[in-house]
Amino acid sequence: MEFNFQITPGAKAFYQNGVDFLKAAERCLGMDDNGKVTIVDNGVFRTLAAPAVVNAAFACEMFLKSLINKSGKAYPTGRKGHDLKYLYELLPETVQNFLHKSFDNNCEDTEKRFVNFLETHSNDFVDVRYYVAHEGWQGMSPIMVYTYTYNIGNKTRYLLLNWENVVDG
Repeated sequence: MEFNFQITPGAKAFYQNGVDFLKAAERCLGMDDNGKVTIVDNGVFRTLAAPAVVNAAFACEMFLKSLINKSGKAYPTGRKGHDLKYLYELLPETVQNFLHKSFDNNCEDTEKRFVNFLETHSNDFVDVRYYVAHEGWQGMSPIMVYTYTYNIGNKTRYLLLNWENVVDG
């Protein structure tokens, strides 16, 4: 993704960092340039599940922080700075609505499902890195975390390009 549009430098930097970590997640999933994922190749397990989730979770964090930055708010540091649900709650309501409504317009409980995903995976960046200390993973799918993050990245890019129309309009 080429990034050649005019937005605040902080929002642009966070967004681009998110894109880079999402690409790292793709490589950990075994994704090729055409989007095909190879889990097992010639009897060798190619997917690096934990690194894929950590990179996707960090990319999601960067996308949310780019929107927080664009809205003029400060983002938290320390452990709270990795909490996806907390970061989402810092966003203006119009941005929150755009993010969750754009995932599944045919579902009545889209907001609940979206927030549930964020809550379930809020601390993946921290917890999955140390999953051996947490007795493994609970309720985690690398492909699901990647897919949500990929979609959040696309919505973030759209919002950054159309902020005045969507948020201020």
